[in-house]
Amino acid sequence: MSSPRLSLSALTLLLGVVAVFIVLSLTGTLQIFQRISKPVLLPMARFASGTATKVENLFKSQDDLNALNKENQALRERVTALEIQQADLNRQLLEMKILREEQDFLNRRNLKGAPVRVIGRSQTSAQQILLDAGRQQGIKVGSPALAANGVLIGLIYEVSEETSSLKLPSSDGINVAAKVDNETKSPGIINGERGVGIRLNLIPQNEVLKENQTVLTSDLDPNVPSGLIIGTISKIQQTPGALFQSASVIPAIDYDKLNVLMILTNQ
Repeated sequence: MSSPRLSLSALTLLLGVVAVFIVLSLTGTLQIFQRISKPVLLPMARFASGTATKVENLFKSQDDLNALNKENQALRERVTALEIQQADLNRQLLEMKILREEQDFLNRRNLKGAPVRVIGRSQTSAQQILLDAGRQQGIKVGSPALAANGVLIGLIYEVSEETSSLKLPSSDGINVAAKVDNETKSPGIINGERGVGIRLNLIPQNEVLKENQTVLTSDLDPNVPSGLIIGTISKIQQTPGALFQSASVIPAIDYDKLNVLMILTNQ
């Protein structure tokens, strides 16, 4: 509880301030003080008001910047999604083009086949490729796999109900009866070289071979149509006195870029 003395002092001070203002007003001194202080106080007031406005605008600008950043991030995500969709569409269009070319080849040769997609690869010397079709699609062991324009990709060596595996011409353990596309149709056997190359072996020594000649499948294997493209001769190896010669073969297609194939089903 405040003491009577403190309350009396406050009342006295208040009455004194009021009395001073009354005296200043009656004498005109208050108006003089107002005129003198106005040029000083007015700029200060304007400065304070302007500073407050700038601070307010600063917060508004920061909010706008945050909103703009969020909008830019959303746009970037949308562009990325569209780029992915475009890439997927391009892939599908390319695969459709390849399948049409493969089907056109089958139609010209009166052959039947099942389209398949590559779903796995082995990086060992066996050079195996896993496919998304099997016995349910009419695929069986020994069936040849083709790419566009009649290129032999390999032979099926393992089949399940819904998947199958094939070996490439460069795989270990593969044997394909072949011939060189020259005047004498030089015969030979295609063998894989540990997953890194293809060799045409058992070519009679008296056959005349040249680099860049095309190597095709022959008609000696009932499961493999004649005339499928395997590759081209890159180097010829001959040994004096030997019964046979051999040749290194460059594949007609990059096996690592295969995505869709056609497996013959009527052999």
